Amino acid sequence: MREQPAGTVRITASDHAITTALWPRRLPVLRDYPEIQVEFSVDYTLTDIAAHRDDAGVRVGDSVDKNMVAVRIAPDLRMAVAASPGCLAGKPLPAMPNDLAGHRCINLRLPTRGDLYAWDFEKNGQAARVRVTGQAVFNNPFLMLQAALDGMGFAYVPHDTMQPHYPG
Repeated sequence: MREQPAGTVRITASDHAITTALWPRRLPVLRDYPEIQVEFSVDYTLTDIAAHRDDAGVRVGDSVDKNMVAVRIAPDLRMAVAASPGCLAGKPLPAMPNDLAGHRCINLRLPTRGDLYAWDFEKNGQAARVRVTGQAVFNNPFLMLQAALDGMGFAYVPHDTMQPHYPG
C-alpha cells in the first residue's frame, strides 16, 4: 500500500550463507530502499522458522521440514582442504583423502548432527569420506580456517573462505 517497500525481514542462516550469498544481494536493496530492515540471525540448527518468527531460513543441502518450500539461492557449496605453509613444512603432502587421517586436522561439529563431520571428497565419480582427528573442534568454518592459518592442522572449509589466502 506504499510507493516503496518497507518493513522488516528476518532471516536465519549460517554465517557463511550470510557472508557469501545473502548480504551481497541484500546490500543494494537496503541502499535503494531505506525503509526496509533486514534482521539476520546466525544459526546452524534446523530450527522451526515460523516458530522463531523468521521469514526465511537458509541452509546447506536439501532437507526441508514439511510445509516449507526450498529454493536454490546459490551454486553447490565447494569445499577445500586448507593448511598453513608452516603446517606443511617438512611433512609429506597428503596425496589421497585417506592420507589426511595421519595428519593433525581441525574438526567441525554441527549442532544438527552431534558427531564430528566427516570430510567428503569426490574425483571422477569416486567418493571418499574421511574421519580425521586433531586438537581443535569448531562449529564455524571461519574459525576453522583461522586455526589452519595459525598452523593447527588441515581444515575442511568452503573454498571461497580460503581462496583469499591461497596464492595460486
